[in-house]
Amino acid sequence: MLPFVTFCYCLRVNADDDLLTAREAAALLRVHHKHLYRLLRQGLPGHRAGRGHWRFRREELLAWLEARRPQPGEGQLEVTLASPQASPRLLVARVRDRWVAHAAGPELPRAADALLRDGDAPATARRRVTTTRPLAELSANVLIAGCAPLLGVLVDRLAAGRARGRVHWLPSNSRDALRMLADGEVHVAGIHLTGGASESARPEDQHAAIVRRALGERAFHLVRLVRWRQGLATARRGPRRVTGVHDLQRPEIRVAARERGSGARRVLEQALASAGLRRGRLRASQTLRDHGAVAQAIALGAADAGVTIESVAAQARLRFVPLVEEVFDLVVPAELADAVGLDAMISTMSRRTLRRELDALGPHSLDDMGHVQTLRARP
Repeated sequence: MLPFVTFCYCLRVNADDDLLTAREAAALLRVHHKHLYRLLRQGLPGHRAGRGHWRFRREELLAWLEARRPQPGEGQLEVTLASPQASPRLLVARVRDRWVAHAAGPELPRAADALLRDGDAPATARRRVTTTRPLAELSANVLIAGCAPLLGVLVDRLAAGRARGRVHWLPSNSRDALRMLADGEVHVAGIHLTGGASESARPEDQHAAIVRRALGERAFHLVRLVRWRQGLATARRGPRRVTGVHDLQRPEIRVAARERGSGARRVLEQALASAGLRRGRLRASQTLRDHGAVAQAIALGAADAGVTIESVAAQARLRFVPLVEEVFDLVVPAELADAVGLDAMISTMSRRTLRRELDALGPHSLDDMGHVQTLRARP
């Protein structure tokens, strides 16, 4: 009786031309039948037909296959993922001799250059992705990392002047930006790591020494963007009035801290050290990723004080206690100058309309914006 029942079941299954076995589905998709289980984890539509057995509807397989087929303007590309991806949307560029991809999360609401094929965060650094733009355009993309708010305006102006390709701004602190540059993950790093304990040295010399340690013997250019002041931002009114660094160690004062590697954290630690205070005694309310987040936390009452730049504090209508004057420089390795379009960048910085626009985002100084210091490769 059992063989007859099994025989009837097979007749019923195979009588439906749209219902396929694993081997038949594999043949339709032109893959090995054992590969189907990996595809099932990637969203392949299937129907369980008992323990270890699957059946597949032809029309569902064809629809799934069509959805994965590159559309006009799309293609496949193998990239190096610069960091663990929290988003399937990617910004892509060619840095030196390899393709690099960065996640375009909700904080970067830009059209993606590529998409992870299955939408999941990958476990490996190398991954094939679906591109949304021609490779010729992607190869002309430029990646700039840094935290200066002015970078958003500059990036838009630079992109408008390029014949092809886009310019992407990746918000990051100075140390992370410099690390990404050294690792070949971006073309340009924006840094502000001057002032404080080494303020007797010129800003150009301070940045040159810092970049030399990061990039080794390679030649590079330092392009000045802005000179600004960093200091303590506090609410203009309220019971927890902060007038200087000493007030930060009062037990009721909540300090909006910045992450390790940021210029703001460096300024705070140097100011505390100069005053003979210990950072461990601060009541840190939270760790924030950029200047605007610090100002917003104070304006909303989530923190009482924090280090940020003067222009951001002014825009949030906060009281500002200056601690140090510093510069923000763009670091461009000499071998990437042509890919970045360094000459065009300098020309853009010299335009009167750009300077007027950036002046409106002050207070800061643009007097030496576009000044270039070149350090040659060491033998």
